[in-house]
Amino acid sequence: MTYFSLLPSTIITVGIKKSCIVDIEKSLFAQIPNGMASFFRDKRNFEIEKELELFCHEERMIIEDYISFLVNHNFAIIHNCKKIAFKYIEETYRYKSPFALESIIIDAKTKEDLLYFLSFLPTTQITNLLQLRLFFCVGFSFLLLLAKKLKYLRVELVIQYNPAIEDDDYHVLLNHYSSTISRVVVMGTKEKKQSNNRRLFYTIEPLIGDEQCGKIRKSMFMTNIESYLISCSGNSCLYKKISIDSSGNIKNCPSMQKTYGHVSKIKLEDVIVSDEFKKYWKIKKSNIDVCKDCEFRNICIDCRAFITYPNNIFSQPKKCKYNPYLAKWEDEDGWISVEQWRNKNQN
Repeated sequence: MTYFSLLPSTIITVGIKKSCIVDIEKSLFAQIPNGMASFFRDKRNFEIEKELELFCHEERMIIEDYISFLVNHNFAIIHNCKKIAFKYIEETYRYKSPFALESIIIDAKTKEDLLYFLSFLPTTQITNLLQLRLFFCVGFSFLLLLAKKLKYLRVELVIQYNPAIEDDDYHVLLNHYSSTISRVVVMGTKEKKQSNNRRLFYTIEPLIGDEQCGKIRKSMFMTNIESYLISCSGNSCLYKKISIDSSGNIKNCPSMQKTYGHVSKIKLEDVIVSDEFKKYWKIKKSNIDVCKDCEFRNICIDCRAFITYPNNIFSQPKKCKYNPYLAKWEDEDGWISVEQWRNKNQN
């Protein structure tokens, strides 16, 4: 006898047109038909022949194709064990962290501004991750200074391309300060590439300002267990996040309009206890217009800074170019915007 089992790290999310299966251990995902999703959400483990006997010939062929797809794409296994003790992750699971914040973002236009903003970081560790977005040309010696200064944090650097800094310099930084510098993203390069360990990224897109945020792309999907649980717990972008924009204003995100005061006038620790500030932490994709119908909602990044209707905090991200009602991206034949689709189907 042979048995079928979805792997314990696989999760199926049903959308209005199609569904998505993701393996949050191997960081894999794929679109699947809703019929396939419905069948395997109810039957994660079964004896294959016994199950197939319940269906007619045509249905058997469809289910056999489904099984082959899932096994060949490493979402499932076929085995000989009658009882298998897999514990599956559910959407009801929640993310737990010892830190008051998951991340702090600091934008800076000059070296002096950055050092000034850093001086207002809490003296006690309330987060483990600090992202620095530097809108000025930074030298290698200054990057080394930051690595030494911020050794109690995991730091992600988003910087402009500087031809004076070579690949080997970045590898020195990442290897010698591996416990501090978690990732370096170099923007405005001549070609797009990344290191084998995915800690050094080069992108041709220039680093201009906070208006670049909010793009929804398949390449940005978050398919690891931490990101998935955060998405189940709150907002996939803003959950337990605080930022200081390039003018020193404290915000949920540097791209948002709402400010909670200047970093020199109010402590970050005082802002994060505010209910007004934390309300964005709780907005899940399942609360957001259009997103709640999308099969990618549990692995997709959100944006509350650029939304379709600014007066509605539950409005769809404005820069999303996926239409879940058609299951098509903007560059695919037959795509129309959600607004066009709604107008067409309401008439």
